[in-house]
Amino acid sequence: MTHASVNASAADAARAWISREYQDERDQRILLLLDCGRRMGARDNDPDQTPDRPELGMAPSGSGVPHTDHTGGSLSHFDHALDALLLLAYVGLNHGDRVGLMTLGGPQRYLPAQHAGSTLNHILRETYDLQPTLQVSDFERAAQQLLMHERKRALVVLLTNLRDEDDQNLLAATRLLRARHLVLVASLREAALDQARHAAIGTPLEASHLAAASGYAQRREASLRRLRAEGVLCLDVQPEKLAVESINRYLAIKAATML
Repeated sequence: MTHASVNASAADAARAWISREYQDERDQRILLLLDCGRRMGARDNDPDQTPDRPELGMAPSGSGVPHTDHTGGSLSHFDHALDALLLLAYVGLNHGDRVGLMTLGGPQRYLPAQHAGSTLNHILRETYDLQPTLQVSDFERAAQQLLMHERKRALVVLLTNLRDEDDQNLLAATRLLRARHLVLVASLREAALDQARHAAIGTPLEASHLAAASGYAQRREASLRRLRAEGVLCLDVQPEKLAVESINRYLAIKAATML
């Protein structure tokens, strides 16, 4: 065998390896887990929604596809989460990845991870009529169900509104999921929380609101720290930033070859 043929064989092997690596990076899996539970109906501009009780002011969100509420002119947290889900699915499919869907805290919907040309339309059909319910979301049960369906490693993106009372249930869920998957908890943070923490204090009522908001924020941050300590990736952003931040984190995960 000549040096030329050896070099040619090595080059062919290198090209085959690069091709396999490129295909592996494109043919990854994203599982989008959408919380449809009671807190997702919150709206940041609702006058009854206070920093210490952010789940108040729940209202139906309408059709479930990206839309606005014509009575109040704002999107619910569920609407923002659904917007983020659809955009993330679109970006993932355009990067050659397989995308799947599962819901919790409401009607049970499941689509296995796939990258057929009709996948986005399937996701739209499964989500167009969804709206937040009055159910309390059971994250651990959802994780068990997801593991029954999806055995291959994937990026699991949970779109939710984190509460400190979720702590043990969510930790149990993420521990189950992390045995097989990479987990990203993408949580919406109420604008009222940030506003209350930076508002001027002039009355006892305003001081009370600040204390409530600070206590709630500290408990929320403690929950996020516990998740991160378990190896869970976390986003904690205002609703209007959820889509962009989720996409940026997905792209960063791919760039870092974490899957």
